[in-house]
Amino acid sequence: MTTIFNKTLKVPDDIMFQELSNGEIVFLNLDNETYYGLDSAGTIFWKELTNTADIKTAYDNLLEIFDVTPTKLKKDLDILLEELKSNGIITLS
Repeated sequence: MTTIFNKTLKVPDDIMFQELSNGEIVFLNLDNETYYGLDSAGTIFWKELTNTADIKTAYDNLLEIFDVTPTKLKKDLDILLEELKSNGIITLS
């Protein structure tokens, strides 16, 4: 597998988030005072990424949840992680 699975995810202390009743999540970056949001599918990704030990475990769980090919899931996960990282919502190490 690629290097993404060797990384760990951390949510910085200056990020606040709340799940809404419609299954979406909103984030507030206190550092730059910017709001971001995830739709219901993104919320499922978020929960797996933040409630599992590592990105590889989250990926394996997401493969069981979504009816997609491993390649498509990897691509979608890469895109989401890059967006979250570029907006300061997560750090990867």
